[in-house]
Amino acid sequence: MISYRSADNTFCRSRQRLPVANLSLCGTASRTLAGGTNGANKGEAATMYRVFLRNPDQQVVPSSVTITKDASAAAQAFAALIERTDFDGKPFSAVLNCNRTQLAHHRFHHRPGQEHYWRGRLDEIKWPKTGHPRVLEGGKRISVYLDVPSHQHAVALGGGNASEGIRLALAAIGRKS
Repeated sequence: MISYRSADNTFCRSRQRLPVANLSLCGTASRTLAGGTNGANKGEAATMYRVFLRNPDQQVVPSSVTITKDASAAAQAFAALIERTDFDGKPFSAVLNCNRTQLAHHRFHHRPGQEHYWRGRLDEIKWPKTGHPRVLEGGKRISVYLDVPSHQHAVALGGGNASEGIRLALAAIGRKS
């Protein structure tokens, strides 16, 4: 395991040797690996990305493992793995996980255009939203119980955010009266 601080003095940990020029891309890598809280609130899990190779026996290749909190460092590590041509045609795979949920799985024995072939398609990875939700000045946290159609409508109105959809709907009603 290689532990180091990147150019912006944040902690990074990897089993993969990254070129010195790329260390600055490690961003705010996980401090939980060094015993910190990584900025997560109490009871809230920190976002953790894991990138690794699996061999033909589905075992993780230890020298390939990258663990980081930074999405750009994870993307860089995944891109570096999938660009390796020495595994082409062989039943190896590169995996990108976020909090133990698979985001991408590149199979080196697949061809371009197949589902699990990620070369040239990294922009299609569905990265999870991370970070603390925005805080409204004068806002108050409440729980709202909605039926499924109302919730779906609020999510659609709010561009994927039910709270924003409810605020927009209330604002529209307020303007009419």
